[in-house]
Amino acid sequence: HPFLDQRPLLRWLDDHDMFLTGYSPLSRGDVLDNSKLQNIGEKYGKNAGQVTLRWALQHEQDLAVIPKSGSPDHIESNFDIFDFELTQEEMIEITNLARPDGRKVDPDFAPEWDTPRKAA
Repeated sequence: HPFLDQRPLLRWLDDHDMFLTGYSPLSRGDVLDNSKLQNIGEKYGKNAGQVTLRWALQHEQDLAVIPKSGSPDHIESNFDIFDFELTQEEMIEITNLARPDGRKVDPDFAPEWDTPRKAA
């Protein structure tokens, strides 16, 4: 998700011909309340979640995202991201939303991250 800087990991995975799977690409729904993502979405007639999923899939690295949803409407909305493309400026703007406390899930068995640990 855009609140967690994964660039070092993405570079490492790219160097080793591997890809990243994002299991919480919408930051447990936090992206939906972000005004910057909402403003970008308005330009394309999309919501903040759709902008976030488009941003994740539009990276140059190989990424897969698995957004959780129990609602058929939300599931359909999550797939409605292939009819627009973010500009390079928007990609950078969204990437810059990363913050030190952006990690949402950090189980005991996870590697030591550069960001502060949060309770899972």
